[in-house]
Amino acid sequence: MRAISLFALAALTLPHAHADAVLADIMAKEFVSPQVAFDVEFLHEDQTIEAEVDATRPEGERMIVTSPDASEWPENFDAILERMDKNAEGAIWCDEFLDAVPEKVDRIEGADGLATYVFTPEPEIGADGSERKLFEKLVATLVVEPDSLTVQSYQLHLPEPTKPHFLAKIETFSLFVECQPHESGNSHFKRFDMDIVGSAMGNSFDQMERRRVANLRPAAFPTTN
Repeated sequence: MRAISLFALAALTLPHAHADAVLADIMAKEFVSPQVAFDVEFLHEDQTIEAEVDATRPEGERMIVTSPDASEWPENFDAILERMDKNAEGAIWCDEFLDAVPEKVDRIEGADGLATYVFTPEPEIGADGSERKLFEKLVATLVVEPDSLTVQSYQLHLPEPTKPHFLAKIETFSLFVECQPHESGNSHFKRFDMDIVGSAMGNSFDQMERRRVANLRPAAFPTTN
């Protein structure tokens, strides 16, 4: 069971007609997701890694570690870096979270004029039975800036332990993404925090991911559609 497949939210879904005007407008908005390079800081085994990421560069050059020096890398980090380089095209645009919004949502009182919505998120198209069972138990919180119609943050929370599969149990799960506005009219990941604790096939796991994204700039070899 891969966390990346369980919690990917970039599936295409059919639009819903929402009574809330702000939600209806942002769901109808056509977003641009330009190809960009960016800096990322992430935590790996209690060590902070800084890198430059550009998915348009040739494989092997997509993720360049700038700190620490290679002599200070954690054990087996070469293999991890190779895998991350291959997967560097992962989306950082926050409009992707709108794909998880169902027809039924609750708007709650937001701060600073922001619109806040709480709902049970939609799983991605093609999700298997275990993934769908997990999504049915999750609570999502989406925060939208009404004037710019951009996603400000997205949060997932598992209120209580659940067994999406008879061989797997999720004890705790939380995801929080803080977004930053971009000149394209979209917003991008600024902060990404994920924690998941559980067991699968008798083996316990405790995963934590922390990422910080900054300094977006034009990609080296952008393509046009």
